[in-house]
Amino acid sequence: MPILQLKLTPAVGGITNVVLDDYIVSQELTLRKAVIVKNNTSTSQKYYHVFLPFIAGIMIHTNVENGLLTLPNDPTQRITQLDFNLKIGADNIQPNFNAKILDEDRTAHTETTNLNSIILYFDYKTNDKY
Repeated sequence: MPILQLKLTPAVGGITNVVLDDYIVSQELTLRKAVIVKNNTSTSQKYYHVFLPFIAGIMIHTNVENGLLTLPNDPTQRITQLDFNLKIGADNIQPNFNAKILDEDRTAHTETTNLNSIILYFDYKTNDKY
């Protein structure tokens, strides 16, 4: 089973430019793990939001904002590891796209914040292009 690993690092406007070797056809993804890495424990963030353009807004409905993946954070730990078995329908994943990291109040996380990175691990059914 293929794995998609995305390392998102905060940059200007909270945007991470992601470059993959090739596109991935529309199919169900399963989020298996998320790792939140902070530079230190001087944050009060209880969770982060992640926007991925291939997860259509109609796939994640929340009372915060549709289309955002919300990841709980332990502010007392430098590294927070989260295990999931979350199945998500995904549009075609382009080989080059912008992901966005937002904080609790949906403000973009930039390179000047305490957040070092968020790493997401998905698995999916096939690498076939048809």
